[in-house]
Amino acid sequence: MQEWRLILDDPAGGQENMAIDESMLIACENSLSTSTVRFYGWSQPTLSLGCFQKIGAYKENCDALGIPIVRRITGGRAVLHDMELTYAIASDDAALFEKGIVGAYRIISDCMAAAIKDLGIDAFIEDSRPKAQDSRLKNQEFSCFKSVSRYEILINGKKIVGSAQKRLKRAFLQHGSIIMDVNRGMFSSVFGKNHSIDGLSSYVDIDKDALIKSILKRFEHGLSIKLISGELTSFETDLKHRLIEDKYKDDCCRLQVASKDLKLGSCSTGL
Repeated sequence: MQEWRLILDDPAGGQENMAIDESMLIACENSLSTSTVRFYGWSQPTLSLGCFQKIGAYKENCDALGIPIVRRITGGRAVLHDMELTYAIASDDAALFEKGIVGAYRIISDCMAAAIKDLGIDAFIEDSRPKAQDSRLKNQEFSCFKSVSRYEILINGKKIVGSAQKRLKRAFLQHGSIIMDVNRGMFSSVFGKNHSIDGLSSYVDIDKDALIKSILKRFEHGLSIKLISGELTSFETDLKHRLIEDKYKDDCCRLQVASKDLKLGSCSTGL
């Protein structure tokens, strides 16, 4: 049974959270850290954009509300991070990596859906392929929770977990939001009044610690791993600070696909 690292972080700002996730991926890609499961929160409501997503009207709406914006290394659409539990998995486990994006996504979703069911909620995994109309919405101004992709987790037909993935040559990062509760006024101000979501609190009275405990149990069983509490390595910590300064700081409006590379041994990140 493999041992994976477990990191339980305090809430942090968007730049730091995204820089930590990316540093874990790069360290894993270069065999400088083990596969890791990380849980974290956000020190203030923050909008994250997918790596290829246009900022559109989000900036005006978020500026009016004092909501900072950060761009993720992963794809997908905008997510308003607020009252949620956020998870990240960085892994070079060959058995998981070689299943491809969809295969790894399905395994992780199975574990999380089982954990939510353990709490007494009838979570459902969408098994059908996305409808053709979803692809036409890729770059428009919608929330990640507006549409449902294959193997995402639903409750009463509503998406409750939104996830995205980034793959390098031998490691991948998957991170996502598990909605606990929703500030509907804030959400409507960012995405519009005709777009609503639910959180787990709509179905069961559960706190984050209990949810984490349930997910960890299912991860260990479903991935055949042993999770050991740990922290970032010195390499990851130094890289986190470099990424914040060179990539994430004041950079939310720029598509991060064609800038200088941050060279790291045999691997580089497109900044």
